[in-house]
Amino acid sequence: MNQAAFNRYIWLIDTIYKAEKEGITYENIVQKWNESNLSNGRPYPVRTFHNHRKEIKSVFNIDIKCKKSSNSYYIADTGVANSNMQKLLELVAVNQLLDGSPELVVHLRAELRPGGECYLAKLMQAISQKRLLKLEYKPYWSEKMLKYPFFAPYAIKEFKGSWYLLGQRGTSTIELVDLKKVTSVSMLNDTFVMPSNEEILRLLNENYGSVVENIETEEIMVKVGAQIAAYLRNFPLHTSQREIERKRGYAVFYYCLKPNSDFRRELLSFGTGVEVVAPQHLRAELSTDAKTIAKKNS
Repeated sequence: MNQAAFNRYIWLIDTIYKAEKEGITYENIVQKWNESNLSNGRPYPVRTFHNHRKEIKSVFNIDIKCKKSSNSYYIADTGVANSNMQKLLELVAVNQLLDGSPELVVHLRAELRPGGECYLAKLMQAISQKRLLKLEYKPYWSEKMLKYPFFAPYAIKEFKGSWYLLGQRGTSTIELVDLKKVTSVSMLNDTFVMPSNEEILRLLNENYGSVVENIETEEIMVKVGAQIAAYLRNFPLHTSQREIERKRGYAVFYYCLKPNSDFRRELLSFGTGVEVVAPQHLRAELSTDAKTIAKKNS
């Protein structure tokens, strides 16, 4: 899948998504195709449309279904896949807005994203075809350029406005590679055995944030003040989040994940409004981190 194909898939997803539950007929899709910059005067045959539907399902796990009563097409709401779609459309919408109206740059304030998005199309193709990658990567923690000659890509993860590639380097442990720090990506002819969907979901869910640490997955209970609780109800920290106790001045939330450094930093960002109820070792680690910060700033 080249960049042109990636753009066509995103265009089709966006076109059908905007039609919402009512859906859109193939004839109306063709009309919008003819009006778009992607067409360049070329037709949009029905066979090509259905091939795009299949590729979008395979690559993005987004299911474009047909409503028989009206012969219209809509996107099935499948939770995680729908969330992925919204992230992609958000990225594309902002990029298209700024490309078409550069004078609006001053009126848009967003977190700087110094690269990485340019690799998404190639990485999705490699994942879809189970092809090994050759990566050149300069992480924040290393002064040297790292070369990964055989990297098996499993999934792409978005965290706090940045994109990360989940995969395995040779026979070593699982890693999350920050795409902002990747300098080169080449797709090899060699293939690899993709883990099951269940295993990939487990890896994505249990490793909070942008790091993979060799620690146990644990059940965690966090007590927060009413204001933070309201925030967490609207913006959950993790897919496992459940509110297990709710009182007038506080609430207790449950999580099941690896309490890695990113998760501890997230809890610390809530300041004095957070308290770890369990496990005890995480409570002690957070206390130590807080004391260290206090000492350095006293």
